[in-house]
Amino acid sequence: MAPPGADPQAGRVLLLGWNAGRAAAALAGLGARVTCVTEPSQAAAARNSGLVERTVAVADSADTEAVLAALARAGRRPHDYAAVAPSQELRMVAASVLGALGGTRALPLATALALRDKALQKHLIRTAGIPTARSVVAESPVEVPLAPFAFPVVVKALNGHGSLGAERLRSPAHARTWTYRPGDDGPWQVEEFVPGPEIHLDGAVRGGVVTALAASRYLGNVLDTHHGAPMGSVVADPRRDPDLYRHGRSLATRALAALGHDDGVFHLEAFEQPDGSLVFGECAGRVAGGRIDEVVRRKFGVDLHAQWAAALLGLPAPPAAAHPDDEAFGFLRLSAAPGVVDEAPDIEEILSRDGVVTAEHERRTRGARTGRPVSFAVFRAVLTGKDEAHVAQHAQDLTAWFDHRMDRIVRGKAGIAEDDHANAQSSTGMLANKEVGP
Repeated sequence: MAPPGADPQAGRVLLLGWNAGRAAAALAGLGARVTCVTEPSQAAAARNSGLVERTVAVADSADTEAVLAALARAGRRPHDYAAVAPSQELRMVAASVLGALGGTRALPLATALALRDKALQKHLIRTAGIPTARSVVAESPVEVPLAPFAFPVVVKALNGHGSLGAERLRSPAHARTWTYRPGDDGPWQVEEFVPGPEIHLDGAVRGGVVTALAASRYLGNVLDTHHGAPMGSVVADPRRDPDLYRHGRSLATRALAALGHDDGVFHLEAFEQPDGSLVFGECAGRVAGGRIDEVVRRKFGVDLHAQWAAALLGLPAPPAAAHPDDEAFGFLRLSAAPGVVDEAPDIEEILSRDGVVTAEHERRTRGARTGRPVSFAVFRAVLTGKDEAHVAQHAQDLTAWFDHRMDRIVRGKAGIAEDDHANAQSSTGMLANKEVGP
């Protein structure tokens, strides 16, 4: 980034939210001077990180009105910054609105809406002639069983993120008994169910051209993780699986164009069909969670956070670093069974398992109650192996070991209410490494 000169905006970025500081670190690494607007619970971490020039506390950093008021109290305006950025998906539209108000660099508002609203996204994808599930919007739960296509169907919040709140309903009778998550009062997206193994495509796009692409297969389809399937994926090698990359690059290019996402990063999910073609699922304009970012870095030498920051700031894409061409990588989220967790394995125990490269706490677990496995993860790990099957086997073995280990230390497994999740506290996300290879 150009050094600050007479222009008071030069080098300054307004960042909404903290999110463990990854976005701030990427921006600071490119010379940006970051003002972080974040919730009081995260303000101290941001202030003490050494990554931001200024911290402004706000009740909700995804609330445009609250952010504008907090900036005004601090004597700042959106016009004072060269760019406005979200730290995570839920702040994307607010960042775009603030960028438009300030006449500064930000994701275009139309693109942000297309990446966040599932009904708008599906409409744009279908209009572009890209294969995807049919869908309708249900304004009330009573409309869900009336979906005009065959069951099973998938129901999800229009502005949800990840698989949070998504549910597969087997029949109209099941739909009539479906209960939505507290706080999600609709409307909802109702989609026909698409069969086939689920994949995700992660990468960067500049000037409408996909400049980096990683294609990965989930260990089990994401909706199945609500019912005990392992949450993780293994990245495919483009030399061993060229057809997947050919179909994946074509789908990503067409879908991103349809959504108007010309510059930035993406996380796109799709379903493989028997002939190798792909059916679009949904697309986000962010770096993926679950340490997919670390898998992509280790496999391809591509830092997706740096790619995101460079696109935001209008800088050239950072070059890929050296990486081990012959190794395979994947990620796995390890989750506790329902119950009261008195203790959990140490990081060192996770690192000692075959194939584990890095491991980190996702949440503190001592004395906390856990609900559905997907909604209360304990650890995230990055795995390696000689090929994709080897990594998948490591993931299976690690999951079995972890489940057995947790079975011995979890008590009170029955009757745990969803509201008890409030007892869980986020950890500092300390990352431990067991380096292998170069």
